[in-house]
Amino acid sequence: MIEQIAVAIRFVTFADLLVAFGLSAFTFYGTGPVGGGSFEPVRRRWLAAGACIGLVVTAAGVLNTASNMAGIPLAALDRQSVAFVLEGTAFGTAAILRFAALFVALFAAPLIRSPRAALSILTTAWGTAVATLAWNGHAVMDEGMAGWGHLGADVLHLWAAGLWLGALVGLLLLLLRPLKTMTAHHVAATQNALAKFSLMGTVIVAVILASGMVNALFLVGPNNIAAMWTTLYGQVLFAKLALFAAMLGLAATNRFLLTPALARGIECARRETAIGKLRFSLAFELASAVSILGLVAWLGTLEPPISAA
Repeated sequence: MIEQIAVAIRFVTFADLLVAFGLSAFTFYGTGPVGGGSFEPVRRRWLAAGACIGLVVTAAGVLNTASNMAGIPLAALDRQSVAFVLEGTAFGTAAILRFAALFVALFAAPLIRSPRAALSILTTAWGTAVATLAWNGHAVMDEGMAGWGHLGADVLHLWAAGLWLGALVGLLLLLLRPLKTMTAHHVAATQNALAKFSLMGTVIVAVILASGMVNALFLVGPNNIAAMWTTLYGQVLFAKLALFAAMLGLAATNRFLLTPALARGIECARRETAIGKLRFSLAFELASAVSILGLVAWLGTLEPPISAA
């Protein structure tokens, strides 16, 4: 039961922070003129809600960790146990930094009058919050330069994953507008956002692959690859890689088939068919990403092969 609670907290934390970071960044390069129109209020509500959820689940994570470390139930948890986690562990330091970043995202950024300056602060705050997640996983096991290298790869992996996940949410928010109210201008702006994300997606995939290989070297090790199938960690990791491969296939379909089809159909009735196909493809891609987050949350509670070697 304790492990299930930890997995649930990790899953909600990862999903919340990654989506919010990616959605705020997506507004920079993806939405264009749509960002100031009907998309803007939706984005603001999502990010405000994301900050509130992030504060709650971060607090829950601290309390759950303090309970586990002290070996006492949550109901019996005292201030000293919580203070020890916050002041005496890397996890606690990361949690404090995350609290600060989320408060900036919730209260400071909306007060800035310049939309671009506010968005810059939001993206930086969310990016900082996402980076702290690296201290929630196995990267803290390593020491010295190796440890910092592992943490750096983890942070890059998280940022790239957030950019991809948040962009999927942003694109679906644009495409899920009722067809009857979707003007030609909105469709053209959406197609432009899809095209921009396609270019960004190449960089994102490259960073995910490179940082993922670095993480694999630290957590699996070359000598343990052959025996991966015999461990629960390996089986969950292979399931994650299978879903990632599916996401790559869907992303390629979106870029080379469905987005060009939308561009060709902007001025005719075929755009409804193209939009429908894109909605389905992006929704399936997002579902795969959410499933990956569930597996990542689980992997964080399992012993990696390098530790058992």
